[in-house]
Amino acid sequence: MYKERLQQIFDNEHPRTHMSETQTMIMVKIMLANDHNLTIPIDEIDKNSETYQQFKPLFGSSLIKVFLIRLTKMANLKITLGALMILAQYFGTFGSVVICSYYLFHKLPKNTIITSDIIATDLFPWGFFSTEQINKIWQAQKVVTDENLDECHCIGVHDNFLDYVECWVKEENI
Repeated sequence: MYKERLQQIFDNEHPRTHMSETQTMIMVKIMLANDHNLTIPIDEIDKNSETYQQFKPLFGSSLIKVFLIRLTKMANLKITLGALMILAQYFGTFGSVVICSYYLFHKLPKNTIITSDIIATDLFPWGFFSTEQINKIWQAQKVVTDENLDECHCIGVHDNFLDYVECWVKEENI
């Protein structure tokens, strides 16, 4: 019931808040950059490279840590440094991080490597979720904890469906 409601809201709420001029400029620069480290999955980047060292503080951010754990462990997706830098500008709260990671999970087949091109053309061609949309999605994913979720495994707050491991399981026919 909750999973269907969550999937329905993602089908209805399309990200459409335009990027700022600065965000757009950063995205274009990332997409035009000639640095191999921006185009390969983060876990394959040479940790001694100048590019990795320059963005190492990004990986220390709590928001980015939560995003990467959700993305890689729960959604079975990989992301390039370039794509992460584009999304990182958008993250402002843990809720937006969790919602974005679930949106990527909802839209992409598992084992996809998310690149800046996929971000720009397939996932967010018209912009990102607005604050109002994030709040609407966040409220829609709330659960009543006394409703038959006893057999589910929760990794966070019991009234957030996005914290239940079961919501991150793809149907076999998808």
